[in-house]
Amino acid sequence: MKVIDIIKDDSIIICPNNIKDKIVKSISNLDKIYSYKIYSESEFKNALFLNYDYKTILYLSKKLNKNYHIVKEYLQAISYRSSSFRPATL
Repeated sequence: MKVIDIIKDDSIIICPNNIKDKIVKSISNLDKIYSYKIYSESEFKNALFLNYDYKTILYLSKKLNKNYHIVKEYLQAISYRSSSFRPATL
């Protein structure tokens, strides 16, 4: 069975960058149009887990009227909890 045979609408495909283009070309050559998202492992982790930078901390500290260091601690705690979550299928 080929990977192309199991792709359905609204699929999420996680694969290495070097085969991403091959999959896209294979899917585009099919008779049916599919709705799917294709990610590398790092892109998938960035989409799934919390990422923040200096500007995010400044924005939240102003928006929430909290100290910069407090907001940074909040984000680190949230980031740690979200990155420690591992779905059973991964």
